[in-house]
Amino acid sequence: MKLTRLIPMAAVVAATVAAGCSPMPSTAAQVGDARISEAQLTRVAEGCESVGLGPDQVQRTQLLMSEILGLIAEDLAADNGQTVTDEEAQAVLRETNGTSPALGNPDCARVAASGAKLQILVTKLGENADIAALQQQFEAVDVQLNPRYGTWDPAGAGITGTGSLSVPS
Repeated sequence: MKLTRLIPMAAVVAATVAAGCSPMPSTAAQVGDARISEAQLTRVAEGCESVGLGPDQVQRTQLLMSEILGLIAEDLAADNGQTVTDEEAQAVLRETNGTSPALGNPDCARVAASGAKLQILVTKLGENADIAALQQQFEAVDVQLNPRYGTWDPAGAGITGTGSLSVPS
């Protein structure tokens, strides 16, 4: 192979590495057909910070996890003939956290409450809810996570790892 052919190929490889090794640099995650963009995640983080939540309370990975869980809950609800809404989830947040500062910004409130959507779905399905089947449905949802956030583990902790390519010595 001639050197003139290797140089353009090396440039493509370098550009891929510089983009964070992600095939989706502007996407934080893809959940089924729904896309969570980096811009959306930034808007949520800024919204949460604007109501006084500090950096230790506004970690992008935690916000992304809430977004993902909310979208999965919506998918599962639709698959089971139910709905779970942002309004219902925010009502649960109000009941459990009272006057949470997160409720002071619409983007922050939506994401802070998203984790409650799974609880709402199980409540709507009632006593006859097949939790094992629901778990299988949960694990079957296609979640593509931008590698900068780590990896997606539906059977475990959700987002795992740091997304860092560094290895401790």
